[in-house]
Amino acid sequence: MKSLARAWDALPATVRSVGMVASGDGVSKLLAFVGTAVIVRLATPEQMGTITIFITLQTILLQLTDLGLGVALVKHTAGEGGQAGFERTVLTARALLVAGVGLAALLAGPWLATRLLGRPVFAEPMRYAALAIVGGGLMAFATSYLQARRRFLALSLVRIGEGASRLGLLLALVAVLGFSVAGVLWIQVLAPLAVGMVGMALVPRATLARGGSRTELRELFDLSRWILVATLVHMFAFQLDTLLLGAFSTPAEVGSYGAALRLSSPLVMLAGVLGTVFLPEAMRHRGAAEARRFFLRSLRLTVPLGVLGLAAALLCGLLLPRLFPQYGRLLPLFALLSAGLASYAMVAAAQGVVFALERTGLVACVAAGQFLFNLAGNALFVPRFGALGAAVTTGTAWVLSALAYATLVLVLTRSRARQAA
Repeated sequence: MKSLARAWDALPATVRSVGMVASGDGVSKLLAFVGTAVIVRLATPEQMGTITIFITLQTILLQLTDLGLGVALVKHTAGEGGQAGFERTVLTARALLVAGVGLAALLAGPWLATRLLGRPVFAEPMRYAALAIVGGGLMAFATSYLQARRRFLALSLVRIGEGASRLGLLLALVAVLGFSVAGVLWIQVLAPLAVGMVGMALVPRATLARGGSRTELRELFDLSRWILVATLVHMFAFQLDTLLLGAFSTPAEVGSYGAALRLSSPLVMLAGVLGTVFLPEAMRHRGAAEARRFFLRSLRLTVPLGVLGLAAALLCGLLLPRLFPQYGRLLPLFALLSAGLASYAMVAAAQGVVFALERTGLVACVAAGQFLFNLAGNALFVPRFGALGAAVTTGTAWVLSALAYATLVLVLTRSRARQAA
């Protein structure tokens, strides 16, 4: 045991952080993946379509209540020179956003879906999504704070708690009452709320004791204005697939695509782990030369992990038609999405480097490109090919996003280094 401890201490700090967060997120996402597999196995394609639409709407609403606040919190509090008291400002802003967005979605969303758009399939998921952002907002603030303070063990425990609570409630539901869509959606509302409250208990009360000043609000806006634009555009760019499938295809088609999305979640976890670790680390490298070195060093870890993740996903994907026979064309959908997510994981540190270089406007430009590409691709292929067209578009968009961010980092750091010289 002592030799293992010495070996762990000898590892570089970033590698240890990746290992810690990967372990925590790995357990959390493994629990979530088991729950996902249970849901996909028990649900009919039509039921899975309803759950998929809920997840899409929940994602949109959660993004609308963030608008760059998480990144702003990491930027202002990461490292030894973190700005004290900024957490209260961010928490207040997030609470106001949750209240405003949640009430609007709960009161007006179902009416708009049923009466204005004529798509009642969106109405019920919208109600649950509006309720779910309360717990989601608490979780987002707590995890952003722990990430900024580099408290990766606590961060991992919070995420494990979320995964365990969701899975435990799901198994209890199936065992006692049987599988139901309403039960699954209530779990998505209650589990984040309970774990979010626990996560808030890990935030020291002293950090929330002081209200935000006008200066802090201006600083928050200065960083968040372009992140706000990028978040909104990026959000809609990668939710267009499900939204257009819901508008133009049958619920069963939405369910097949949603099953492929949910089953590719281990690669989402991989990209998320790497991004979580590298964002505060990237914020410590503000000069062009050191940012370039940091990004190139990160590729030594992210590229092999991305390749291994894709290989493992494709190998396991061969079993999908046997395990989930009720979903049509599941394997090609899964393969296309997995390839795109693995590509993005390979350059997970790139967006953090762009933030560190104070070029958040370029993040908005990349997001705009993603939106236009996804809008054109989904509008062209979804009405003709359904879920397969959505998978081709989304998978390709992830690959192009990875290339765009990698190119952007290399160009920015080279030009700035020349100017400094």
